[in-house]
Amino acid sequence: MLMVGDTAESDILGGINAGLATCWLNAHHREQPEGIAPTWTVSSLHELEQLLCKH
Repeated sequence: MLMVGDTAESDILGGINAGLATCWLNAHHREQPEGIAPTWTVSSLHELEQLLCKH
């Protein structure tokens, strides 16, 4: 299962806390918050699609 979200502090941290793999959709190229480490980071839905097709 994969949690995909665009807000690191809520979506990604929530996924991490639930024990899920996470993918941060960082379309605005924000700096990664300290202490939050998504499994993957992508900058577009197209990049997310490519990632999902690989896995």
